[in-house]
Amino acid sequence: MGSAHRPRSGTCRCVALTARDYIELLPARWHKINDRGIRISHRTYDDAILNPFRGQPSDIHTRGGKWETHHTPHDARQIWLRLPDGQLAEIGWIHRDHVHQPFSDHLWQHLKTQVEHRSDAEQYEADLADTLQEILTRARTGTEASHPPVRRQGQGAYGPPFRRGPTRSPTVAVVEAAVVAQLRFSVRRPDPACACWARPPETSPASTAWNAWTPRGE
Repeated sequence: MGSAHRPRSGTCRCVALTARDYIELLPARWHKINDRGIRISHRTYDDAILNPFRGQPSDIHTRGGKWETHHTPHDARQIWLRLPDGQLAEIGWIHRDHVHQPFSDHLWQHLKTQVEHRSDAEQYEADLADTLQEILTRARTGTEASHPPVRRQGQGAYGPPFRRGPTRSPTVAVVEAAVVAQLRFSVRRPDPACACWARPPETSPASTAWNAWTPRGE
């Protein structure tokens, strides 16, 4: 009771969050677990930890037996699944080893409008992953690919999903511009709005790192 009557001092104490705390604060969605894993917008997330739960409903009946998942809006390469014991388990996208850079779901939705859905779901997902990796690589290096990416073994023939050069569609240019913008802000940097982060003095060696983290105009 003593703490309830403690006078307010007008100050705020920063509490250090754990990795689990950050995951708990991520947006939550509800999905089924089928024999292939968890399907979200033509992306498949799978791991051996899902084996006991494939085709099984969760205990949350108000959600229709779907399972609670948490996701990062700016990096769709993995999700976190709420297990029956309350723990959160990381479940990776099956093409995460091929797409090495983070991407947002918004970018993924743009790509789906550009890549032709000409085959089964698995092949379409692989085509999207190849196109995504090619665009992310070009945006990162500032170069134009001279030839289509090599199709990984066992996943069929690959055809360019869109035209390159001056004849490419305006939407693709918008997608690539969005990638560049996303990559610019994808670097982890301290949040100046948080009191836990104090801008170091200009004469401090840490000032160089701070400025490198902070984009121009901030």
